[in-house]
Order: sequence, then structure tokens, then C-alpha cells
Amino acid sequence: MDDKFSREEQEPQRVFCELHSPKGRREGDPALFALTLLTLFAAILLKIKLDSFGLPGSVVSTALLLLVFFRVFQIRTASFRYTLTDKTLLIERVNGAKCRPLFELSLHELNMGEPAPFSGEKVRRFYVTPNGKSAATALWTRDSKGTAVYYIEASEDLARRIAEGIFRAGTAG
Repeated sequence: MDDKFSREEQEPQRVFCELHSPKGRREGDPALFALTLLTLFAAILLKIKLDSFGLPGSVVSTALLLLVFFRVFQIRTASFRYTLTDKTLLIERVNGAKCRPLFELSLHELNMGEPAPFSGEKVRRFYVTPNGKSAATALWTRDSKGTAVYYIEASEDLARRIAEGIFRAGTAG
């Protein structure tokens, strides 16, 4: 019998996966409206300034508009996949067919809830949820750089499984 096969039988990997997509956006999203106006204003000013120097301002400002609107569309349509195994939580950004890993968090070092920061400690916050800051579950770790807080949009089932995984990882090590 192959050693690799027998090792996998002894240590099964439980895998649980959830994909969260953006919920329907409000028609009058004020942040998107303000960003659109600001980008249009910047493109017009850029065109006027470049034209005064004799450069092709129309081409550059059109390219700027396309780039900004493409990036906003990409951010607004991103989904997040949370994959939980026995030892890690993998957080990935999914845009169409593209899938980009963002964070791989060890359950042994992970805690749930908001951390109690030490005085003068640097806290890095990562919102990896498609619907902004609402209904987010906080997970955190501490390392040499300070505290890192990850906000994810976990269902009750995923949050329960993460808590169980953190408990198992803490009691095993």
C-alpha cells in the first residue's frame, strides 16, 4: 500500500466551502454616484490641461475614464469564496472565471470576534466581504506586525464551523 494514501486515510481533511456574491445594489448608491462625478470632473480637467500643452487630452482622459469604470465594476461585482479545512481558512476573490487567493489563515493562530488592542498596537483591517461592512464576522490574528482583523461574510453554519475548527486547532496543539 502506498504511504501517501495511508497517511491521507489517517488524517482526513474536512472541507467546507461558501461563495458570497454582492447583493442587489441600490439604484441611487451615493458612493458610486460621487465617484462617477469625481472621475468625470478629473477627466475633464485632465483633458483641458493636456490640450493646453498640445498633447492628445481626449485619448488620455477617455483611457482614464475606462480604467476607473472598469476597476469600479470589477470591485462592485467581486464575489468571495471561503474554504475551510481542518487546519486553514482560505479566502479568495472571484471575478467571473478568475479566482485569486487573498489570505490563507491558520486556524491555530486565528481568533473570533473583535480583538482587544494593546496600547500603541497597529491594527490592520481587511474587509473581504462583497457587501461592505454590514453583517461581517470578525476574525483576527497577532503577529510581529501587530493585529490583523479579517471581516468575512460568513453564514451561521460557516461561523460555527470556524469556531469549532479554532477550538480543535487550539486543543490539538
